[in-house]
Amino acid sequence: MSLLITEALNPKTLFTGYLTKRLLKGAVAPLMISALGMMSAMNVVAQEDLTQDGLEEVESGSVYEDAQGSTMVNAADSSLDNSIEHSEDAYPDGDVVYGIRYSCALNGNTRRVEVDYPNGPEPLPCIVNYYKDTEQPGFQSTLWQAMSTPGYCEQNAADFVGKLIGWGWSCEEL
Repeated sequence: MSLLITEALNPKTLFTGYLTKRLLKGAVAPLMISALGMMSAMNVVAQEDLTQDGLEEVESGSVYEDAQGSTMVNAADSSLDNSIEHSEDAYPDGDVVYGIRYSCALNGNTRRVEVDYPNGPEPLPCIVNYYKDTEQPGFQSTLWQAMSTPGYCEQNAADFVGKLIGWGWSCEEL
């Protein structure tokens, strides 16, 4: 029996029909089935890691996710002209809780930057939305999203508000 276990752990014989036949004839068939199940689970985890570290295209622009699992929508690709409305469909788990809100004004125009927390008091996931209230009523663009990096949305929102201030906007946190 120890020979069979040694063979089962040997990568050269793991996938051969010979080993499978021997294991299925012996009392250690559950061991082989369990080992194959573990390898399948490891493959699923590896695929999830590839998904988290890769990039994917969405209608509103290119979404880039860094190694920490945070996601950023490249606003240059989306031209900041795609709109997503707050609705039950957008957040099926519940109402949006606004964590941080900034309001910026320049020459009678108003823009807002908001960090939304779809899971209520949980800081993750988070979404940074940008609004042009007076220039384009109803306009909303998602600038950044994070699923697993605390502080990512808050920092990017504050940095973006800093850029607006640098461009002459007068901003305040609400």
